[in-house]
Amino acid sequence: MSSVRESCSSAVNLPPAFIRDIIVEQVGTDVSNKTAAVNLTVATQLSDRILGEVTDALKVTVDQLVSSDCLLSYSFFVIFITFCAEN
Repeated sequence: MSSVRESCSSAVNLPPAFIRDIIVEQVGTDVSNKTAAVNLTVATQLSDRILGEVTDALKVTVDQLVSSDCLLSYSFFVIFITFCAEN
């Protein structure tokens, strides 16, 4: 077994600079991918929160309009808000 290792180690001799460059490139790619994933998560959470606040504000507005005997159809706005929340 040691003779196989010796023959392999003498046959494969990579320069240290090459190994370092490969490792740095791989780490850079991993960091870049993880950063992109975190950015996507933050953007998703932020957009969900904004959409939730807008939907809540629309519901309050519709309730105020309906309670003031305005000629707006409450069911239309409920359907509209539901549609917006799903998309």
